[in-house]
Amino acid sequence: MIATRIFLKDMITKKKVKNYCIFIFLFFIIAYETLQEVIRDTFGNSNISYITMVLMITSTAYLIHTYSLYEKVKKYISLPISNARLLLGFVFSLILVSLLERISFLIIIVLISNNNLFVNIPLVIIVSILSILINVWILILMNKKAKLEWVLLLAVLLGYIFVSYFNFSPFISIAIILLCCVVSLIGILKEDSLYIAINKNKSALITKFKYGGNYFFKVLLNEKIYIINTLILLGMIVFLSIIQMDNFIVSSMVWTIGAVNTPVLTMLSSDPHLRRQAKMLSAKQQGIWSMYKRFVFIYFLLVNGFILALNIFFKNDNIVINICIFAVISVIEPIITFILEDKFVLTNWQTKQELWKHPRKYILPLIVFLGIIMAFILIETIG
Repeated sequence: MIATRIFLKDMITKKKVKNYCIFIFLFFIIAYETLQEVIRDTFGNSNISYITMVLMITSTAYLIHTYSLYEKVKKYISLPISNARLLLGFVFSLILVSLLERISFLIIIVLISNNNLFVNIPLVIIVSILSILINVWILILMNKKAKLEWVLLLAVLLGYIFVSYFNFSPFISIAIILLCCVVSLIGILKEDSLYIAINKNKSALITKFKYGGNYFFKVLLNEKIYIINTLILLGMIVFLSIIQMDNFIVSSMVWTIGAVNTPVLTMLSSDPHLRRQAKMLSAKQQGIWSMYKRFVFIYFLLVNGFILALNIFFKNDNIVINICIFAVISVIEPIITFILEDKFVLTNWQTKQELWKHPRKYILPLIVFLGIIMAFILIETIG
C-alpha cells in the first residue's frame, strides 16, 4: 500500500528493525531468567488489558503527535491519494511500527506470565490497535476543533472501560473491543486527512496566561506537543494509581512516570539558540540558568505533589512513606535534570523526535525507579 510506505519510511529504518529484533530477543532472555515472578504478579489476567491500554495510548500518542509536527506531513496530504487511503495508510503504518517497538514486548510479557495465552495475546493486540485508533482520532478532533464527534469518541472509551470493569467472557470482551475498533476506524476515515498535521496556533486561553516571567513555562504552555505529552503522562499516573493495589513495582512505576517527560526536560537541548545564550553565562549567574532551575523545580514539585495526593486518596496506608518519597525525589529530580542539561547537552540531532528518543532520557527515570524499589525492599526487610 503506497500510503503506508510513505509514512513508514519516516518512522522506521532497516537498521532500526535490526536493532529492535536484537533488543526483543535480549529482553525475552533477561525477563524469562530474572523477572518471571515480578511479571506474573504485576501482569495478571485482571491487569493485562489495563496496562496494555495505558502503555500503548501514552507511548503511541507521543509518537503520533511528534510525527504530526513534521512539515513533510502536509506535503503527503497534498499527494493525489484519497483521504480514506491516506488515513488508512497512516493508521496501518503506526500499527506496524508499534508491533515492533511496543506490542512485541507486551506479547513477551504475556508469554512469560503464562496466563491464558490464547486469550491474552489476541487481547493485547486488539487493545493496542484500539489505543492507536483512539490516539489518531484524538489528533484529528483536536485539529478539527470539533465538539459533537468527541461524544462518539467518549462512547468508545466508555465501552472499553465497561468491558474491562465487568467480568464478561473473554470472547464477548474481545468482540466488544473489536466493535470499538471498527467505530473508531469509521470515525477516522470519514474525516479530512488535512487534520493529521498538527495545527500550531496558540489557544486564546493560553495566550492570556501569565508565565511569571519564565520563558520555559511560556514554551510549555504554548506548544501543543508539551501540553499533550504532559496530560497523557498525568492520565497514565492516575490510571496506575487506581490499579496499583499493594504492588510495590507498580507503585514505583507511578513515581517514575513523573520523571519521563522528555520534551519538557530537554528544553535547553532542543533550542540551539537558547543553548548558545546559556553557554555564554555561568550556571551560577542569573538569567537563563536560574529560570531553568525554577522551572524544573516547580514542574517536579507539581507533578510529585499530584502523585502524592493520588496515593493518599487511593491508598491511605503508607502515607508517611509516600510523603518521604515525595520530599526526596522532588529535590533529587530537579538537580539531576539540571546537571544533565548543563553537563550532558544533547547535540547533533536532526529532528525533535530524534532528540526526544536519545538514551539519555532513561537516566533520571532509572535512578528514580531503582531508588524507590530499593527503599520499598529495605522497608519490607526492616518491617
